[in-house]
Amino acid sequence: MDSQGNPVRKINERNLFPDYVDVINDEEYDICEDIPDIVYIHNIYNETNLITRVDKKYYTYNLKKYCDNLVYIPYYKWIEGVSSSLLDEGAMDVDYYILDSDKVIEDCKNHIYESADINNCDKVSFEENVIPKLVNLGCPAVDKVMSVNKSNMPIPKSWKVNSFDGKCVVLYNLTLKEIFKLQSFEKVRKVFNFFRNHIETKVIWRPHPLMRASLVSMLPDLVSEYDNLVDGFKNGNYGILDTESDMYYSFAWSDAYYGSRRSSLSELYRYTGKPVLADNMEIDFNDSFNENIDIRNLFYQNGILKEDEVSLPELVSFISKNEITRKLDSQILGNSGRRIHEFMIDKVCCD
Repeated sequence: MDSQGNPVRKINERNLFPDYVDVINDEEYDICEDIPDIVYIHNIYNETNLITRVDKKYYTYNLKKYCDNLVYIPYYKWIEGVSSSLLDEGAMDVDYYILDSDKVIEDCKNHIYESADINNCDKVSFEENVIPKLVNLGCPAVDKVMSVNKSNMPIPKSWKVNSFDGKCVVLYNLTLKEIFKLQSFEKVRKVFNFFRNHIETKVIWRPHPLMRASLVSMLPDLVSEYDNLVDGFKNGNYGILDTESDMYYSFAWSDAYYGSRRSSLSELYRYTGKPVLADNMEIDFNDSFNENIDIRNLFYQNGILKEDEVSLPELVSFISKNEITRKLDSQILGNSGRRIHEFMIDKVCCD
C-alpha cells in the first residue's frame, strides 16, 4: 500500500510454501461457494493494516460469513511481562482465539475492557463475545523453535557461506517500531561498525521483511538511506543479510540475539535458550566494556539482558569464552498444530 492506502502491487506467495503444503491460487478458489468447515488465520489483515493487505473478501468479518469456524492462531508468542495483553482487532469476528497458556488468557481477561476500547466496541458486548473464545492449546511456533538445530536447518545457499569458523554469531533484529520511532538509522550504523571492527564475530542481520515497503509507504525520505545501508552491509564481508522467509535458520546458527525486546521474533528466540540482549531505543549504542560483569547470573535471574546493564561488546566477549543457555518452561509442548486441528475437528464433528 502507498501512503494514501492505495494498492501498489499484488504479490502471490504460493511458491514460498513447503512442497508438502497443498496450495491453490485464490483466483481459482471461491470461498463464498465452498463454505469451508474451518479457516485458520495467523495474522489479521483488515483495512487497518497500512502496509500489506489481503483482498477484502479475506478480512475477518468477511471470512466469518463464508466459513463455519474461523480460528485465529496469532503468529506471535506471548511472554509474561513483555507482550501486550490487548486482543487484536477481529477478536469479535473469530470463533476461536488460540493462546498458549492459562496465564495469558487470565491476563487478557483482566484487560478485556482496554481491548474493547482500542477496538471501538461496547465493553460488555466485547467481554461476553470474546472471553468464551479464548482457548489454551499451545503455540506451534514455539514447538518449531525448540525443534530446530544446525543439523536440521543447514545454512541457506543464499547466505553464501559454508560455516562461521567458530566465530560468535549474533542475530540482529531490526524492527519497524524502532525505525518509526527514531526515524534514523544512526544506531544501526554504530552496530554495524562494531561488527565490522571485530573479526572474531559475525552478525546475521534480519531487518523486518516489510522494512523497505514500510519506509516507502510511511517514511519515504529514509528509503535512499536504507538502500545505501543495505548495499554497504552486503559489501562489508562481516555479516549475513537474512532475507529468508523462514526465520529459524537464524535461530539455529546464531549464538545470541540483539534487538527489540517487544518483537515476535525476540519472544520466540527466548525458547532457543540462548541469550537475548534487549536493544534500548532510548539510549545510544552502548559500547562500554567491563570484563568483570556477571552476565551469566544476570541472564539466569532475568531470562533477558538489558542494554543499559550489558553492552553488546560485553555479551559477545562473554559468549566467545563461555557456553550459556537457559530454557523457558512452557505449559504445553509438542505438536500444538496437531492439537489445535484435532480440537477443531472434534468441534466440527460434534456440531
